[in-house]
Amino acid sequence: MKKIFSMLLFGFLSLSVSSQTAVSVAGFFPLPEQVSRGSGRTVYNFNLGWRFHRGDVAGAEAAVFDDLQWEVVSIPHSVQLMPSEASGCRNYQGIAWYRKRFVVPEASEGKDVSIHFEAAMGKQVLYLNGDKVGEHQGGYLPFNLNLTDQGVVAGDTCVVAVMVDNSNDKTFPPGKPQYTLDFSYHGGIYRDVSLISVSPIHISTTHYASSGVYVNTPEITEEKALVDICTMLSNTQKVRSKIFVEHKIYSATGECVATSKKKVIVDTEREQAFNIQIVVNHPELWEIERPNLYRLQTCLWDNEGKLLDEVSNTFGIRTCSFSAEKGFELNG
Repeated sequence: MKKIFSMLLFGFLSLSVSSQTAVSVAGFFPLPEQVSRGSGRTVYNFNLGWRFHRGDVAGAEAAVFDDLQWEVVSIPHSVQLMPSEASGCRNYQGIAWYRKRFVVPEASEGKDVSIHFEAAMGKQVLYLNGDKVGEHQGGYLPFNLNLTDQGVVAGDTCVVAVMVDNSNDKTFPPGKPQYTLDFSYHGGIYRDVSLISVSPIHISTTHYASSGVYVNTPEITEEKALVDICTMLSNTQKVRSKIFVEHKIYSATGECVATSKKKVIVDTEREQAFNIQIVVNHPELWEIERPNLYRLQTCLWDNEGKLLDEVSNTFGIRTCSFSAEKGFELNG
């Protein structure tokens, strides 16, 4: 009976896992929908196979440091698991280390490669092959490590080391001393990590660690909504290039409700902003009872019709305002 139950449970778990979209799971693989479309961007899940040590260790940033006795963990990860009733005066605060040895995929040859951290708590110091390559302060925002800028190429074996520190520090968020709180915010790399490989001409992966596309809706009426889109374009080549920037807006039901495709000349070895406004007719507003979300798909095409890059963003069309007379108003 136990054997039959185990087989049924395994089959159920296998079915559940296979039916889910391949995002935010431990592994090191490209997302299939981007590969199948021939996009110049490949996003690899970078969560698996990190070495972890709670506490400071001299020389832990070195490429040749022996970390074989460290715990093997998968990201997202916390420096210490605590019971649900734990307060801010009980959890570990201080330095912890994460290390990962990896080989840059051969498929990224000629592309721009970076590691994207969705968030890590407190202060972070990044090392690549023993060299300090960056710092980030704050526990809630993403940050990037561009490998190509550090001279890394496809096929290289690399070691990335990240020192995290969730000690009290009022100079950056969260800021508050934890011993005064009745809750705790833990340390560690507590959100997903990805390795991103993009074409030399691409939507920026390093502009404040955003998606590279910013959406705003400055004018909204019952008849139409004006959607203001800013796309940060990056060209790492030494020559100017002509490309086409395409935007498509889809409703919550998947219907394409607006589209635009414009020719752009991208300058050499720099980032530049491409701004455009698109009209959505008879917009479905984001409301508390009906939180309608639109999806913006941004694609870059070369002059021969090859897809260079693509990014998707969701956004809501709504107005918000505060006043002393009426307080907070949503959509009037």
